[in-house]
Amino acid sequence: MRLFKAVADACVVAALLVCALFASPIRAETLISASCQLPARVAVAAPDTAGELRIFTRDAQGHWGPADFEHQDGMIVLQLNPEKTGSSRMYFLINPRPHIDLNDTKPPLLLGVKVDGNPLPLSTDQHIGEFPNPPQTIAFGVAERENPLDLHSISAKINNQPVDASHMPFSVISLRQARIYVLTADLSYGKHKVEMSVSDEAPLPNTLTAVVRFDVFDATNYALAAQGATLAADSCLSNYESLTSLNDGVAYPPGPGRLNDVSWASADSSAEHWLEIRFGQTRTIGELVVFWTLYRGRHHLPRETDVRIPEGEDWVKLDAKRIDGSGDNCITTFKFEPIELDRIRVYQGARAGSDNAPGYMWVTEVEAR
Repeated sequence: MRLFKAVADACVVAALLVCALFASPIRAETLISASCQLPARVAVAAPDTAGELRIFTRDAQGHWGPADFEHQDGMIVLQLNPEKTGSSRMYFLINPRPHIDLNDTKPPLLLGVKVDGNPLPLSTDQHIGEFPNPPQTIAFGVAERENPLDLHSISAKINNQPVDASHMPFSVISLRQARIYVLTADLSYGKHKVEMSVSDEAPLPNTLTAVVRFDVFDATNYALAAQGATLAADSCLSNYESLTSLNDGVAYPPGPGRLNDVSWASADSSAEHWLEIRFGQTRTIGELVVFWTLYRGRHHLPRETDVRIPEGEDWVKLDAKRIDGSGDNCITTFKFEPIELDRIRVYQGARAGSDNAPGYMWVTEVEAR
C-alpha cells in the first residue's frame, strides 16, 4: 500500500484550497493522510487503469464510508471537510482491494505460544520462569479474523534489540494464519524479554504484540549458601552488614530498589573495595557473575573492577574477560580459564564505583561456576 501525506495550511483564510499532490498516476491501493483546519481540496492523478473509482474516507469514529470527490481531466479531486468528518486529520483510501474489511479495528489473535515445543498458557505477556540454559525457540501461533495477515510486518526483538530475519522464520498456514518462530539461543545469564509483533492488512493496520519473559541461570552456582559458600567483605555501610542476601539465589528481588534487606554496600571511602566468596571446599571455577544494585531507579555498575585469587598472603589479578550487561541486566560476568580454588574475590578500584556513588561498592547477588 502506498501512503502519502498532504498538509493544508491551518492559517489559510480562503474557504477553499486546491493543491495538486501527485503528477504520476496512482497504480495500486493508496492511502492518503491529509490534515487541515478549513475546507480544502487536494488533487491526485487518477489511476491509469480502466474501471470505476472506489474512494473511501474515515470519520472521527473510525468508520470508513464513500468519499466526496470529483474525477475530471485525469485527476481526482478530494473534498476535505474537517467539520463534516469531525477531525482535522483525514484519511482517504483509493481503490482498496475487494477482500479488505475497511472497518477492521481488532488486532490479530494469539492462538498459542510454545517454548521448545512445550505449550504455555495463552497470554500476550507472561514470565515463564528460570532456566539453567536459555530456550532455543519460542513459537507464536497467530490468526486474523477480518483481514489477511501482513507477513511483511512480522518483527521480533530480544531485550529490545531487533532480531535478524534469519533468526525469525515463519510458516504460512493460510492468508489469515501463521506460525512465527523466534530463535533465542546464545543468551547470557540474567533477565530476558522476547517480543513478537505482527499486523493485519487493514487500511490502518492493527498490531498484535506478544511478550515472553524468562531468566537464565546456571544450576552449578557454587557461590550459593545452599552449596556451603560464605561471604566476606572489606567493609560495610551502616545497616548493610549482612551478606546473606548476596548468595541466596535471588538475583532480581521484587520492587523498585535494592535496600539493605536484599543488598550489601561497602563503606564510602577512597580505598579499593572487595567481596570474597569462600566455597568451603575446592571448586573448579571459570566464571564469576556480579549483580550490581538498583537504587532510586539507577544501577550502580562500577567503572573499574577485576577478579583476584589468593597467592600466598597476597591477592593477584586473574586474567579474565569482563562482560558488562545493559539496561535491566546490570551485571558483570568475568570469564577465565577454569581454575581450582577455595575462595575468590571481586575487587572495585579506588573511587571507581558508579558515577553516582564512586566511593561505594554495591552488590545484590554473586554467582560462581
